[in-house]
Amino acid sequence: MDEIITNNVEEIQIATNNLQVLVKGLGAAHLGIGVTLTGRILNPSIDSLIGPDAARVITDNRYMAHAVFFGAAGLSFENRLCISYAFEDEEATLVAYATRPTETRVLMADHSKLGRTYGRRAPVSLEDMLQTTKECIVISNFANQASETIEREVAALKNLLDPFANSKDFRQTIFVFDWLISKGLSIANTLCMDCVRESGNH
Repeated sequence: MDEIITNNVEEIQIATNNLQVLVKGLGAAHLGIGVTLTGRILNPSIDSLIGPDAARVITDNRYMAHAVFFGAAGLSFENRLCISYAFEDEEATLVAYATRPTETRVLMADHSKLGRTYGRRAPVSLEDMLQTTKECIVISNFANQASETIEREVAALKNLLDPFANSKDFRQTIFVFDWLISKGLSIANTLCMDCVRESGNH
């Protein structure tokens, strides 16, 4: 939200369950930013409305989402996809963000969350995340102390993507694992279903 406002992005509509996004959106009303807040159960620890009612708004097909952004308490691609979360009532909204139809799906998890598999595991597979989007992006930040974990997770992700390589259903789907190393710079592995292409600024 800070980047959207700083860069004067205009005329966008945001549906969110996060109160901080709502407050910042209200402060940017002059840009034509509209914010729809989901209902219903407030979890003050994460400033978010969670639970089945919130999930119903997120998956409402009246909202044609160009992009969906969501976070996780932990993320690992070893031993199949594991997206973990902290609070029981988060499951419904996390699954909704991970599976609702959209052009682009973005999962954000900083390096401290990579490889983390404790907590509650969301019932979401890699196939679930890919079925209803054209592009799936995982964004993390690069840190030297996490380089071994990153290498391990990238190798595991490639293995997870292998079964989709010959599937015509996913041939045009793009998966990007992007590590931010500083503002405006990234090291990106773009994993198409049938190829691996590395690019980025070092």
